[in-house]
Amino acid sequence: MPVVRIGIKGLTFDAATFTAGEQSKCYNLHGHTYSVDVEVEGEINEETGMVMDFLVLKRIAKSIIDEYDHVVIIPKKYEGSVELRGPFKSVIKYIDKPQDTAEYLALDIAEKLFNALKMKIKVTVYEGNDKYASVEYP
Repeated sequence: MPVVRIGIKGLTFDAATFTAGEQSKCYNLHGHTYSVDVEVEGEINEETGMVMDFLVLKRIAKSIIDEYDHVVIIPKKYEGSVELRGPFKSVIKYIDKPQDTAEYLALDIAEKLFNALKMKIKVTVYEGNDKYASVEYP
């Protein structure tokens, strides 16, 4: 049976990041609205007629993506050296990646989805409307 890809588009999260890129203003703490597309690859189950139920895929993907929503995303190497203070709630999500770029966010999400689904995954993270990073895992 042929391998088929199915997916969901447009899951979103808002988060603050900083990156040590070529644009020095990106090193400032700043926010983005991210949009995430998820694809899984597998064979069609003859009993259900599906690779997997879209509702199940969306529920699992959304539960993972919600971990990134309305938080400050910081690479784990900075754990213990970051301090946010003020009259606001400050939730930091440390990711075990060298940077908190769209590339590494896509990889982090793809790894978590793979661990949950045990299927080949493709994750595309859009940083705003016109910039994106795509990862296929494994």
